[in-house]
Amino acid sequence: MILRIATKELYHNITTPRFITGFVLSLLLIPFSIVISINEYKSKINVFQTEQKQADIENQANVYSAYRPVIVKKPTPLSIFARGVSYNLGDRVKILFGDIPMMSEGKAESRDNPFLNRFFTFDFISVLIIIISLMSFLFTYDICTWERETGTLKIMLSNPVSRASVLTGKMLGTFLTLLPMLLFSYGLCILVIMFFPFIHFTSSEWVRIGLIFLLSVVFLVLFMIIGLFVSSRVKHSGTAIVICLVLWVTFLFIIPNLANYSAKSFVKVRSVENLNFDIQEIDKEFYMKFVEYNQKLPKADWNMTWMVIGGGEGNRIAGASQSYFEKERLMNIFREPLRIDYADKKWSIRKVYITKLGKQEKTAQYLSFLSPSEIFKKSINSLCATGAESHYRFLDQARKYREDLIRYYKENKFFSSYLYFTQQDPKSFMTADEMVNTLTNGEIKTLADLNAKNDPWVFKYFKNSPPDWDINVWKFMDLSQFPQFVYQPAKVSNDIEDSLLQIGMLTTLALILFYFSYRAFIRYDVR
Repeated sequence: MILRIATKELYHNITTPRFITGFVLSLLLIPFSIVISINEYKSKINVFQTEQKQADIENQANVYSAYRPVIVKKPTPLSIFARGVSYNLGDRVKILFGDIPMMSEGKAESRDNPFLNRFFTFDFISVLIIIISLMSFLFTYDICTWERETGTLKIMLSNPVSRASVLTGKMLGTFLTLLPMLLFSYGLCILVIMFFPFIHFTSSEWVRIGLIFLLSVVFLVLFMIIGLFVSSRVKHSGTAIVICLVLWVTFLFIIPNLANYSAKSFVKVRSVENLNFDIQEIDKEFYMKFVEYNQKLPKADWNMTWMVIGGGEGNRIAGASQSYFEKERLMNIFREPLRIDYADKKWSIRKVYITKLGKQEKTAQYLSFLSPSEIFKKSINSLCATGAESHYRFLDQARKYREDLIRYYKENKFFSSYLYFTQQDPKSFMTADEMVNTLTNGEIKTLADLNAKNDPWVFKYFKNSPPDWDINVWKFMDLSQFPQFVYQPAKVSNDIEDSLLQIGMLTTLALILFYFSYRAFIRYDVR
């Protein structure tokens, strides 16, 4: 009897304009959204390739102080399905000893809180949510009221069939009506993707796509049950469709926007300008300390250097006197550990800021859970590795890599090495007098003789160059033994674990609503 009722319901549904409307919406919107997402993904890949080439250049170093590796995270092809917050954030991090990575470089710097979802993103999942939720309501808002109004429900229940069988048959028939739309949408999506050969999915990503489809089925059933719940509580189809449309607009558009706005109101985050001011004060304190230490060191016999490339976290020096090189080495022994200590001080401030951003994002997330569609979207973002958790994981790994690199420098005593700032052989270091004698080809014997000329253009007396003076032709070091960064994405099992709360919420909500819908239908007045 259940199958007969389901067959009748299925036949009735596929002969209505609603059925054709669902397929037309899928046919128009799904390919459009996929093509847009693919083009955006292609742009991300192009940016990644450009940044990776630039990083490969930057990651070459001829002295230890010049090696501050840049790491670039490759965008996931699953962002084609759900963008999440991945497009709000950059994917490039430079590992510095004087700063612990707070945020990736790029778009993240231009947003108050890049971890908050946008109001609406035109990707596959967002479009699918619109189509499936709307069609589920359109096929279930009158699942009880229409047959009551036409009198067929009364006739049906006059036969020896239980109301539970009738309800089960009608829901099964509706599900079999909507499932082809879902299959058609996913099939159309995969078909469009196949026309772009640069997109490749790993076996793990195919597993994730399968899980996304199963979650979509749960989402479909949930909105069917919401429609059933509304239909079982009212007597007229007009009332039911109005309630369903209000719920649809509320779930998909009002709650997500309201959640973000409320989170920003409830959880206040200090401005980036104030944060940077505090960081600058700490940098000034660091600068004053090493200047004070520098003044205590013995003065170099000659402050002339043939070539210096400075800035950032270290100087590259060539063509200086032995005492100048030695003073620079002693300075690095003190300055670089101090730089790392002050990075920890700055991180204590930045960590509070990041924690506030995370709390704001979590608040928005929990408030948005008033919407089943947002619960579903959060689960999909986790599976697609485009949610905030994925970026947190990337930044955590970048910070851990920084610690490993600093430990490697300390264990190998690079800070006390001349190679930290010069490739000039220490055996070739000369005193100031020896340098003057060599540079002037013996025409001037000592620095005192050179100073006695009282000529600001001393370089005109130089006939020779010091050894290894041209920093630009120094050979790059072999860095193969240095710690290398390898991004470890989350396993499928970990992302499923992250999604368990959302999956449990969807399932629990569906069961509760179905129970109350069943109770209401048992008592439903068919007159």
